[in-house]
Amino acid sequence: MKKSLIIFLLMTAMVITSCTPENKQLRELKQGEILVTDSSNRQVILDQNPQRIAAIFSPAVHIISALGGSKQIQSVSKGNMRDTLLLEIFPEIKKARTPKGGGDFNIEELIKHPSPDLIICDRETANDEGMLDKMDDLGIPVVTIDFKNIEQQKNSIHMIGKILDKELKAKEYCDEIDNSMEFIKDRIERLNKTEEKTIYHSVNELLRTDIEGSVTTEVIKALKLKQYGVKRLGNEGNKNYINLEELLSYDPDLFIVNGEDVFRYINQSEQFKSLKSHKQGHIYNLPTGISRWGQHYSVETALFSKWLAKTAYPNDFKDIDMKKEAKNFYRKYMDTELDDKTIDEILEGTKRGVFD
Repeated sequence: MKKSLIIFLLMTAMVITSCTPENKQLRELKQGEILVTDSSNRQVILDQNPQRIAAIFSPAVHIISALGGSKQIQSVSKGNMRDTLLLEIFPEIKKARTPKGGGDFNIEELIKHPSPDLIICDRETANDEGMLDKMDDLGIPVVTIDFKNIEQQKNSIHMIGKILDKELKAKEYCDEIDNSMEFIKDRIERLNKTEEKTIYHSVNELLRTDIEGSVTTEVIKALKLKQYGVKRLGNEGNKNYINLEELLSYDPDLFIVNGEDVFRYINQSEQFKSLKSHKQGHIYNLPTGISRWGQHYSVETALFSKWLAKTAYPNDFKDIDMKKEAKNFYRKYMDTELDDKTIDEILEGTKRGVFD
C-alpha cells in the first residue's frame, strides 16, 4: 500500500511539471485566481476577469466581445481597426492600443503604463524573441489561442469564457455552433444527399484555397458537397495554392470567395465566363459580420453553416431566413439591434472585415 502511494505521488508530480513551461512546479492558486490550459498546452495561472486585456490576435477580440468583455480590451492588432461592424457595435475598441500588425510588434507599446493584466495572442507571437520570458519577468500572464477545426474553436471560446467569468455565455455560444451543425447534418441525412454538387472556396486570393481539417471544410463536408483543391499540408507551410488551369478544369457548381476584389474580378473576367457557376449566377461573396463568415479564424460558424446550407440547397433549406438568423444572433451575442440595411450589407459581404 505504501509503495503504491509513493508511485501515485511520483506520477502526479510528473504530470504537473510536464504540463507547465520549463517544467516549473505549479504553485497553489490564490483567491480570485484560475488555472487555464491554452492552445500551446501550457498551464497558466491568472486572475479571473482581468480588467486590462491585451488581445493582440483578431479572433480573441471577436470572442471577448461576443462574450461581453469588450470594455476590458486594452490592446488589439491593427487589423481589428478594419473590422467595420465590430467597431460600430463596440466603439470602445477604437480607443485600444495597436502594438501589433503589418509585421510589426511594439512590445513597449504593449506593456506601457498601465500595463495589461493579461495578454492573449497566437502561438507564433508568444514564441517571438523570448516574449514569454519577458512577460514572466514583468509578472504579466500570457495565454495563446489557436484553432483549425470546430472543436478547437470551441475550446478557445470556453477558455476565454473561463477567463472572463462568462462560462455560461461561452457554453451558449458553443451550443449555438453545435445546434447549427446538427441542424444541417440532420437535414442533409434525411434528404440522402451525396457529393453531387461541387464547390470551390477562394481564400483571400483567387488561387488560394482551404487546408484539410479546417472549420470551413468541416461545414462543407457536413453538407455533402465535393470541395475542389483541398489538401492536407505538411511542414511546407499553412497556405494551399492551386493553379489557374486546375481552377478552370474544376468548373465548380458553387464558387465562394472572400473579398470584393476577387468577387468582381471573377465576374468581370472573360476567362471565367465559361464556368457553370458564372453562367448560373452561383458565385458568392462570403458574408461579413464582425469577421468574414467561414474564413480562417472567423468565430461566426453558427451563421456560416446555415448560410452555406441555404446557398447550396436553396429549395431544401427554404425555411431558413438568413436575415432573421443574423438579427437574432447579433442581438443575443453582441447585444445590438441591427437595421435591415446593415443586415443586407453583412449578407452581401460588403461590410469590411479583418480577414479581407
